[in-house]
Amino acid sequence: MTYIGGWNALLDRSTAAEGPKGKEAGRLAWLLWRSAYWSQAMSLRNKASLAFYWFLNWIFGRSITRF
Repeated sequence: MTYIGGWNALLDRSTAAEGPKGKEAGRLAWLLWRSAYWSQAMSLRNKASLAFYWFLNWIFGRSITRF
């Protein structure tokens, strides 16, 4: 899985030992990448925090300033 920016990602499972095999690109791969990342968050608090910050990022964009 690779996030390439915007709402795009790449997913390549052609060499996977188990499960579905195939290649995806674009928004579907982005959605799979996000869902895999979100499912790895351990606690409900972390999952809620991820969803909140992804929503803020969608509304306001990414901040490129550094403190």
